[in-house]
Amino acid sequence: MTEDTAYRRATPVWRSWPFLVGYCLTTFFIIFWLVIASTAPSATEECITNFCVFWRSTPNEVGDTFAGLFGSLAFVWIIVTVLVQGLELREQRLEIKASREAQEAQAQSLNLQAAILMNQNIALQEQRHDTFIEALFASIKQSVNDLKGPLMTWEIQFQDGEGNLVKKELKPFEIDIIEEQRFLRFSSNLLDARLSITLGGFWTADQHDPETVEILRKPPRTHVHRGLLEYLERVLEEKEKCSLQMQLEVQRMAIFQFEREFKKLLEIDDYWGDDFDPMDHYPI
Repeated sequence: MTEDTAYRRATPVWRSWPFLVGYCLTTFFIIFWLVIASTAPSATEECITNFCVFWRSTPNEVGDTFAGLFGSLAFVWIIVTVLVQGLELREQRLEIKASREAQEAQAQSLNLQAAILMNQNIALQEQRHDTFIEALFASIKQSVNDLKGPLMTWEIQFQDGEGNLVKKELKPFEIDIIEEQRFLRFSSNLLDARLSITLGGFWTADQHDPETVEILRKPPRTHVHRGLLEYLERVLEEKEKCSLQMQLEVQRMAIFQFEREFKKLLEIDDYWGDDFDPMDHYPI
């Protein structure tokens, strides 16, 4: 509501400018009538003023005089009434406009509050997912520690390029954990283990005969292996729901490569001594 509208609402109607104009015109007509009434008549010498003539006039003439006077005043106040109604309508339009603006401002405020609440809800959801992924990271690290040793050790035998019989143990998880690249190193070692089992530990065809590779000892596939794979898969599933910072952390830690290589290794039945334990799920 503008200050002008508030001032008009606080001002009484009888003090508005149309009423002031009506007061002025009414006063003018009354003064004009009194001046005319006090002047000397020209038609008769019996009365010294027009008022005397009016006083001695017939009822019909008196009625015509009052009709002319009050008819003029009535016309003036009809105009005043129309002007006052016009002011009131204008004020109503201004009030409606102010009310509409207030409703629009309220709607904008509600939309802003809804956006803030939505952002807060998104932030809380991302925080929950970040916390869950951090818990998964801890579980992955624990599973890797549990798998160090016989559960992830292969003993292979092959002939080298000179025909000598060579034995070798493959332990992809027997590494020192480096914080920045620990999963990337796990992934690389898993790939090396998979290729070593297939190619006998050498990367060029002229140095070995792949057909001579023999796996002397195969580790069993247990619920710990399955649990580690499930942890990795859950991280990848939750990655899109977490914050951007955590997504970058998952990408930096090479979880996708780790999960891919570990899954490939588990899918090759010839590399394992037996199937999964009856415990299909490792507790999260």
